Amino acid sequence: RSSVVPVKILPLPLPQPSGFNGAVGNFELKAGMPADSQGANRTDAFVVQLSGKGNWHQIKLSSPAMPRGITLFEPAIQEELQPDAVPLFGRKSWTYKVTAASPGQYKLPGFSFVFFDPKARKYVSLNLKRWPHKLKLQQYFHNGQ
Repeated sequence: RSSVVPVKILPLPLPQPSGFNGAVGNFELKAGMPADSQGANRTDAFVVQLSGKGNWHQIKLSSPAMPRGITLFEPAIQEELQPDAVPLFGRKSWTYKVTAASPGQYKLPGFSFVFFDPKARKYVSLNLKRWPHKLKLQQYFHNGQ
């Protein structure tokens, strides 16, 4: 029988910054176009990828704000996590499909992800000031079907 080992759990520091949703660990944030969009000259989607180690099961990503005239659909989510690693290590991608009220090129606004880094004992905000690509969107027509 193993001996009992006491564990001291510390609360997260207050105040918690705006945008913090409970993520604890160490992460990196990237954004870009999906590989299939680039090859087919389609630019109606973009990907946000978070990688690193931490409490992945509690991570929620807020949907990015879109400029007027852009419709954002629920993302397709892909996880590649190492289940035996402690803390959990891997990456997660959110692929967003978008449509526009009128065709054209659109710059997307910035995006951020906030987490608590237990080694540094501080909150970290990863910011994409603007997306690395412009979206070139075709007009979306709904035929009522």
